[in-house]
Amino acid sequence: MKRLLPLLFVLVIGLTVASVPVAAQIEPDIDATVSEPSVAPGQTQQVVVTFTNDDDDAPPARVVTAEMESGSTPMTVRSGTKFIEPIAYGQPVTGSFTVEVPEDVEPGTYDLEIDLEYEYGPVNNTGWKTVDAEVVVEDRAHFAVESVNGTVPSGGTNELAVNLKNVGTQTAHDASVQTTAQGTGLRVGGQSEMVTQFVAEWEPGETRTVTVDATAVSGTNPGTHAIQSVVEYEKPNGIDMTAIPATAEVLVTEARSFDVTALDSTLRVGERGEVVATLRNTGPREMTDAVLELGQTGPAVQLEMSQYGVGTIPVGETRTVTLPITIAPTAEPTPQRLSLALSYADADGNLQRTGETTVMAPVGSERDRFVLERTDSTLRVGEEGVLELAVTNNGSAVEDLVLSLPGAGQNVHPLETEYAIGAMAANESTTVRYPIEVSSNAEAIPRQLSFQVQYEEDDRDFEMGPYNVRTAIEPQKDRFDITATNATVAAGESGEITVELTNTGELPVSDVNPKIFADDPLSADDDEGYISALKPGESSTVTFEVAVGAGALTKDYPLSMDVQYEEGGDTKLTETVQVPVTVTEQEGGGFLPIVAVLVGIALLAGGGYWYRRR
Repeated sequence: MKRLLPLLFVLVIGLTVASVPVAAQIEPDIDATVSEPSVAPGQTQQVVVTFTNDDDDAPPARVVTAEMESGSTPMTVRSGTKFIEPIAYGQPVTGSFTVEVPEDVEPGTYDLEIDLEYEYGPVNNTGWKTVDAEVVVEDRAHFAVESVNGTVPSGGTNELAVNLKNVGTQTAHDASVQTTAQGTGLRVGGQSEMVTQFVAEWEPGETRTVTVDATAVSGTNPGTHAIQSVVEYEKPNGIDMTAIPATAEVLVTEARSFDVTALDSTLRVGERGEVVATLRNTGPREMTDAVLELGQTGPAVQLEMSQYGVGTIPVGETRTVTLPITIAPTAEPTPQRLSLALSYADADGNLQRTGETTVMAPVGSERDRFVLERTDSTLRVGEEGVLELAVTNNGSAVEDLVLSLPGAGQNVHPLETEYAIGAMAANESTTVRYPIEVSSNAEAIPRQLSFQVQYEEDDRDFEMGPYNVRTAIEPQKDRFDITATNATVAAGESGEITVELTNTGELPVSDVNPKIFADDPLSADDDEGYISALKPGESSTVTFEVAVGAGALTKDYPLSMDVQYEEGGDTKLTETVQVPVTVTEQEGGGFLPIVAVLVGIALLAGGGYWYRRR
């Protein structure tokens, strides 16, 4: 009996303790709200849910798991079970879930279900609860990306075609699409990192395509990268709206590149030249139907085209392309930067574009577009002559080339002011001959003649000049070479003299009238001659009767002569020239000296007689 007493005591104490009531545990009161409830048809987007514990007496919910389900909605949940931070009173927490909204969903409010499981209280009680996450499909325009055409090589650039569809129920007025890249590996729109394009009216169900230039930063790992398009528009009631962003994936492929192995340049300031570039595919894939694209250049470089077909370039092989380029006349003769890139089709037929490669093309100094060089000249004072020029075209081929000499200065008169050369090929030369008359009043000094050039190139008219050509004007020469072939007359007598006239000009003359003018002791009653015509270089003679006074000394006396003649329908008169006439002793000329001696003797004798008479 004594042994049973302790056992009974323990049982009594145990029953007593067991009969004491334990305090009840308050379960957290968890609720869920969606901070941005609007969802767009045809989009897969993140739905952010905020969880709150609404009972200030309840302990926090710990080790919370949340699984969203579509419930009775037409939507599909793409995210699995998520762990949520502890939910305490006054301390809301959020969770993000991926929801796919069908394109044909009707506008309205939809409840997505979230199954929650959690622990609470000091003894780790477990709780379960299902809450609703309310989302709204509004009666408005919504936009979804149907597809993106194009990929971007790492370190390169390519044009992407983004196909967007209005999957909403309203027309978007004055719509514009703003596209940006998400993340750091991809960018669009160059330095602005944004592309905005105006679309105007956009009906429900209508698909529009916007194009953007996308660049994958050098070193970007191949894979998918996101771009986002946001449509801003006006509702039918005039309210401005911004659509829910439409996100699409862009594939960045492995880097593909090329280099320039050779570069030849014929560029010159103010001229059209060529750059010949040799391109090598450095891999890693063949480039099919490659097109060389020239990017932005400085203002001095004028491109005729921005794209040139190259063809297919297997890895390691080269292709050569010729780029016609014009350098502005205001440019400096320094190398000019050219930015080159290749677009091509890959093995899957996708359009690709390499990164840009910069080359420096040498530019030579400016030279005359045309060169005018004197090759011959017969210009002479008082005559018509010819100036012969070699004209060289230093540029590309031209049409309707005309060389003009508007004026040559005083006393120099071009008989033709324009010379129509016509077409000239690049680097071609031709010879032109300008007839020019130099008046007799001109000075025999070098002259500078200024020419103008008009021509047509690439269906545009140009005028250049002046082009200065220096030429000498030779001194005036006698129009006739006059030579006395028989001009000897004895003193005190008369005789015939013969004069030969030679036409030294380049034109025939007619009605040639030489006339002589005699001064004492010469005289001439027969002072004119006549020659009907003289061809260039032809000679003829005329004869004149000349008398010489008895007291003339035996020497040459000048006989003046000028010539009047007809040339080209004009009557002209030469300058006066001197023809020498040789005077000889009178024939039988001993009589006069003897008489003179006798008279002298008689005078002396008479003088002696008179002296003696005194």
